[in-house]
Amino acid sequence: MGFDLVGFSEATPGTGTVPVAVASNETLYGKSGDELQITPKAQYLLGIFYNALTTPNNCVLRQPREIDIASCRSLLNTELNPEAGFLNLMAHPKALVPNEKLTAYSVNATDELTTIGLMLGNGKLGKPEKIDYIIRGICDQAVTAHTWTSGTVTWDQSLPKGEYEVVGMIGGTYKAATPETVLARLVIPNFPEWRPGVPLHNMVGDKTILNKGTEPAWAFWSKCGIKLNASNMPNVELLGTVVNTDHVIQLALQKA
Repeated sequence: MGFDLVGFSEATPGTGTVPVAVASNETLYGKSGDELQITPKAQYLLGIFYNALTTPNNCVLRQPREIDIASCRSLLNTELNPEAGFLNLMAHPKALVPNEKLTAYSVNATDELTTIGLMLGNGKLGKPEKIDYIIRGICDQAVTAHTWTSGTVTWDQSLPKGEYEVVGMIGGTYKAATPETVLARLVIPNFPEWRPGVPLHNMVGDKTILNKGTEPAWAFWSKCGIKLNASNMPNVELLGTVVNTDHVIQLALQKA
């Protein structure tokens, strides 16, 4: 089990029902322009995140000869909490057609900054039985707009030696003037199987997250084989529409 986060991001995709380009530097899946190739390894849709600058309506996912998947969730880029733009399918995933292309469409009356994120995995995700550690790290990295941008995470503490499974992730993103929503996914050394990730909350100050009272749907998930070693901690890739500069990552971990 496990999942990847993939993204589509564009400055001016057009108006109406229009495809959004696959993010630059997408290395996990085959792509061609607006089309992403779905693999047998990750043929289940676990979540859809959709946002745009001022008037996002809804998001549509399309595969050839299939009924469209239409999500009514949408979010303004500048909202602090990204949950409103997230359709949660983690416990009841939607099957996609493997070895077929997928196109993500934005339905919007305005031609504007747009991001769509998809969680793609190989089965449902529940809640973890336990959590052994919760750790926090910071990443000071300017995001290149519409491009998966590599960022180094400095973790606040060193874990005891050994292997761990990631069973949850949240975080925040900020820049000095008008921060906008960013997606983040983990890059785990010596673990090419999965690159899990989540939307980040917009922070109200550098390293300061303002959040609602409950945890988002992606804060915790069941043990699914996403492993890291304490001696070689993960970094991140970041995707957004503007040059956010400061990021916080929190991971929930179980001893493997």
